[in-house]
Amino acid sequence: MRVLLLLLLTLWLQAQTQELSIECVPDDAEVWIPEVSSSSLGTVGQGLRFEPGMSSELTLVLRRNGYAELRQKLSLQEAHGKWPRQGSYHLTPLPGLANRGQQLLYWSKKYWGLALVPLIGFVAWQVQRRSRSNGPSRSDRGLRGQQIGPYMIQEFLGAGAMADVYRATRGSQEFAFKVVKEDSPEARKRLLRESKVLQTLDHPNLVRQYDSGEVGSRCYMVLELLRGQNLRELLRVERRGSPERILKLFGPVFQGLAQAHQAGIVHRDLKPDNLLLTESNQLKVLDFGVSRGDGLTVVTRTGLVMGTPQYMAPEQIEGDIDPASDQYALGVILYEVLYGKRPFDGASVMEVIDQQLDLVPKPLGEVAPHLPKPLTTAIDRMLDKDPRNRFRDLNEAWKALSGEPFSP
Repeated sequence: MRVLLLLLLTLWLQAQTQELSIECVPDDAEVWIPEVSSSSLGTVGQGLRFEPGMSSELTLVLRRNGYAELRQKLSLQEAHGKWPRQGSYHLTPLPGLANRGQQLLYWSKKYWGLALVPLIGFVAWQVQRRSRSNGPSRSDRGLRGQQIGPYMIQEFLGAGAMADVYRATRGSQEFAFKVVKEDSPEARKRLLRESKVLQTLDHPNLVRQYDSGEVGSRCYMVLELLRGQNLRELLRVERRGSPERILKLFGPVFQGLAQAHQAGIVHRDLKPDNLLLTESNQLKVLDFGVSRGDGLTVVTRTGLVMGTPQYMAPEQIEGDIDPASDQYALGVILYEVLYGKRPFDGASVMEVIDQQLDLVPKPLGEVAPHLPKPLTTAIDRMLDKDPRNRFRDLNEAWKALSGEPFSP
């Protein structure tokens, strides 16, 4: 009789036990049902067994660090089998640097190859840093004194991430001779892209290209030789400039970039380093190597965002680029040269990206009340998070900044 009673009790308890399987992204979220237990029942993706007790309605709670909590009411009859019946739950990522770190950690664990990305980036940065400190490579040193087509390579001028630049002569004329560092398909495509862009543009404030070709297995461009300092170097000496001087310098830059936009070209890496003030006091836009436009082949890897975080528009970080992204970058540069500080800065790239996506910059009129109100109001509008709220184009933006349309 005792055995029979124990058997009946076991069958009754099993009948009261519910089994539930949750489909959710992230797939390591914890499952809580407060009516059943004050602790976690386990993680999603595994079969969960629980005794509902006397409750006729249950609250399903999904929690994961870095993501917003999800709650859903289920009747006792619904709380079994797979849930949701179709598809899966998707927890909403929370803003903030710490939360983004948790999200990155999850995806790095899920796809372990992603965990190597920061390490690879650090190693690449160290290699690039050493190569720059050591000057041009052995093969590049051999270019000096060489005759390449009609050009005589005279001296090494500087190194970029993808290319080295030399001073070259053709008769009495001097040029900048830009050659890719190595036989890299990506570097080659970027230089060819820049060459194609510059062939379509003709404006005195955009760097001019005169020729292109190949030396060995590497391609090169011949550009106008510009003498002067980039805006970043000038900002180290003079933290801010007067509104009158800045407007005088930037007017032609706005006009040149407006011409590029009309040709379907977006620079997408505007920053003080790519603006050079020549000895004739003319501001020139450099480096169209990562530009995007009609008829240009995309050379960046899928999911890789190109640009400099401190000057990137929120939509550019998310991969959506149009001329409004260049307008945002110009707004950041103007904010910096007039106030002396960038709207957003941080100790890490992730922190800056987080600020660009989620924070509104302090209005320029508040931090620099001495500046003309129409000027600060226009710059604040250029920095609007929503590209639809910025100016229609650079012509309209310039008119708001200066009170005048482009001069012919």
